[in-house]
Amino acid sequence: MLFHFIGDVHGRWDDFSAVLKKSTADVVFQVGDFGFFPKLWGSRLDPLPGRLRRESAPPGASEVVYFIDGNHDDIPSLQASLFSHPSFSYCPRPTLLTFGATRILLMGGGVSLDRRRRTEGVDWFPSEVPSTQEMLAFQDRLLCGVDIVVTHEMPTSVVDKVFDGFYHDTPVGRDLEAILQSVPSGLRPKYWISGHYHEDARVNLYGTRFYTVGCCHPYRGRKASNGLLISHP
Repeated sequence: MLFHFIGDVHGRWDDFSAVLKKSTADVVFQVGDFGFFPKLWGSRLDPLPGRLRRESAPPGASEVVYFIDGNHDDIPSLQASLFSHPSFSYCPRPTLLTFGATRILLMGGGVSLDRRRRTEGVDWFPSEVPSTQEMLAFQDRLLCGVDIVVTHEMPTSVVDKVFDGFYHDTPVGRDLEAILQSVPSGLRPKYWISGHYHEDARVNLYGTRFYTVGCCHPYRGRKASNGLLISHP
């Protein structure tokens, strides 16, 4: 089965739609910073469009895109089930999905580096950082064994290895690091995928292949990323 992981959208629906239309995957995921800010639609952001067609999808492919929250989403509205759309399905923290023999664990949450430029309750929310209960639930599911993990941030050691200390340590990264180190080597996932860092990168650590996926739109001189395709099993 072919899985497609698309990076941060930030409400850039045209760019997202362009990547989605070309996707040949059976199932598509978006890895956080979707850009769900309904309080800003019609002012600073365009509203989410209607049904998006996957024009290149194979027969039998899922028409629904699964997404997690990042630090650029109205998380309380998502968690209160105020999001409804025919083409997208929000995955609460955490969500375990099974496709054939592949188990995929999804967990949102991230820390905003641009907090000071945003307004609490409008486009910034303290709940961007997962609660202790959410992290423990994520750990419990991870310890049961999964094939693919999708988070918005990466564990601290992975970020340090990939970006050579460029990014500051965050509470989310530290929590993910502690959880990763608690997993016995035989139960660690084959793949771990995130967004947040706005560029495509990869590293192999602890027997897991870690991938960060770039934005689906141009960002600070970087070209738009088409995302990551993984075939499993």
